[in-house]
Formats: sequence, C-alpha cells, structure tokens
Amino acid sequence: MMLPALRAIAVSAGLFAAATAWAEVQSLDGTWMIARDPHNAGREQRWYAAGPVEGARTARVPDILETTFPNYDGVVWYWKAFDARPAKPGERVFIRFHAADSMADVWLNGAPVGRHEGGETPFSLDVTGALRAGENRLVVRLLNPGKDPIDGITVNETPRSIKFSPSHPGWSWNCGGIWQSVELARAPR
Repeated sequence: MMLPALRAIAVSAGLFAAATAWAEVQSLDGTWMIARDPHNAGREQRWYAAGPVEGARTARVPDILETTFPNYDGVVWYWKAFDARPAKPGERVFIRFHAADSMADVWLNGAPVGRHEGGETPFSLDVTGALRAGENRLVVRLLNPGKDPIDGITVNETPRSIKFSPSHPGWSWNCGGIWQSVELARAPR
C-alpha cells in the first residue's frame, strides 16, 4: 500500500507529465517590442489594449530587459503579434512562459489572462477564450523591482536566487525580463 504523501507525489508527477504532453507547440520567441514605464502609468493608460506605445524598441525574447535598457529597474511592457488558429472543439490553448522575472501580468487581445509572480519558475495561462483566428496580440506588463517600491514591492522582497541587492563585484545583478522561451501550446481538454 502506498503512503498518502507518496501517492500525492505520484499523482502530482502524473499530472505534470500529462500537462507537458502538448498536442502542438508554436514558439513565440524572436522579435518583440518593449517599452519602459518609469511612472507605472501603463495600466491606467491601458497599454494592454493597443499596440506598442511611442518610444517602444525591438527586443529579443528570450533575453534580459537590460540588453535593451541597461541599468533599468522598474516596469516594462512587452508586445508580440502572432498568427494562430482558434481552439478546436475539445482543445485548450495556453501561453507558456518558461520564466519571466519577476511579476508578470498578461493580456491577449486586450483581455486579461493571468498573473504570475516568481522570476525563475515556468507558468502557463489558459488563453482558449481570448485567442482568435489570424493575428493576435500578446501583451506582458513585467515588474522587475529595484530598491524603490513599485506596487509596494522592492527587490529585497522578491525571491531571487540569481539576484543580489545591493550588488557587489563578482555578484549577479538585478536582471529581469522575459528571459526564457514563450510558447503557444495546445492540449486536449
């Protein structure tokens, strides 16, 4: 007879294995647009509802945001346009982030699809209802806090195995961004 704790681990492992058996995966890596939001005004100004704002630059994903904006801590916004087909009957569609540091709010076609906190952990968001045939727009508001609080959070209040504050010679720095791959993944219900 299996102990309850071991059964829970086995069930969790089975669910993880089932969840990773995707029927179809489309990479969203490559060229994205990115803009700084130093006054944290993008949500109020509904940057998620439109295309990239004035001053946005091209950036590669996956990569750290400091490649485009050296020495910047704070809020950035990412935009990615991509083509897709809608979900087939009996199919669910997810946006999978392999890692985005540190707190990500995500919209698809102007609709909020979820939030994730934790810069080094993968996460998936169900976008089945927001996905449409043809062109889609994925928007990510990413908070990479520094010493000054943003949304009540500082870098010292975030999990950070690769970050150190204050930084010292030879230590890592406060890097952030969508630094791992992003995919559109389909699975049976």
